[in-house]
Amino acid sequence: MIHALVILSLPCMGDHVPREVYRMAQRNQFEPGYKAPNNGWYIEIGETGREASITDPKIVHLAKGEPFPETTNEDRKWTRKD
Repeated sequence: MIHALVILSLPCMGDHVPREVYRMAQRNQFEPGYKAPNNGWYIEIGETGREASITDPKIVHLAKGEPFPETTNEDRKWTRKD
């Protein structure tokens, strides 16, 4: 039986990255203090990564570059609200 090992290399900063690949690599969870990548509404999520697991989550509107505020507890993060 033959097994193949596929090694992916990440492009250098100067290399062209297709837009669809870049979108897949964008962060979707943010810690307090991290700067917002885009303008928009963000919601606090729990340890499982789901907002449904939190009762009364914080929701904030941030401009691009604004830092994320502290969460209700240290195990929570922020994500973009749809």
